[in-house]
Amino acid sequence: FSNILNVTVDNYVGISEISGQKILNIYPNPAKNNLNIVSGKKIQVDMQMFNSLGSVVISKQNVNIAGSYKLDISQLNPGVYFIRINGTDLQEIQKVIVQ
Repeated sequence: FSNILNVTVDNYVGISEISGQKILNIYPNPAKNNLNIVSGKKIQVDMQMFNSLGSVVISKQNVNIAGSYKLDISQLNPGVYFIRINGTDLQEIQKVIVQ
């Protein structure tokens, strides 16, 4: 009999990235007035930003990202938000802290 207990914890939540390459880079985080969304290729996406209660606070449809896109978040109160970006062969959710 042994008192040793092996525990494995996976800290991964969400959808795994295809082929290990990240398509989007979202910064700065924490942010104040704007979020920069950068893509290595031209894509068209829908974006939703949710507050910590799950309510949609920003929604943008058919956004073309050709290099970079600046999302105005200046009207948001400080707190924790989630941004969901959906496009062809792309679904990404990231936590964003607004100061």
